[in-house]
Amino acid sequence: MAAPRGRTYWIDFGLDDVEAWGEFDGRSKYRDVAAVGGRTAQEVVEDEKRREDWIRGVTNRTLVRWGWGDIANAAALGRRLSAFGVRPR
Repeated sequence: MAAPRGRTYWIDFGLDDVEAWGEFDGRSKYRDVAAVGGRTAQEVVEDEKRREDWIRGVTNRTLVRWGWGDIANAAALGRRLSAFGVRPR
């Protein structure tokens, strides 16, 4: 997705049938200095927040984050999505 200042934003999952986005939230990007280009964990979180706000604002879609515990089974993921008002068919 084309983004501000010539950037490209990648989204993990497009849930097009319910007009939502899904992001798997791996923890390593907040801990691994090499993976985040020398930014602090706080800077990574702030950048991620700005990115998500832009995506939601431009697309008018809900963006849901989930982690390992949320994908233990289909019911767990369903509960996570439902908590954000996303109800896949």
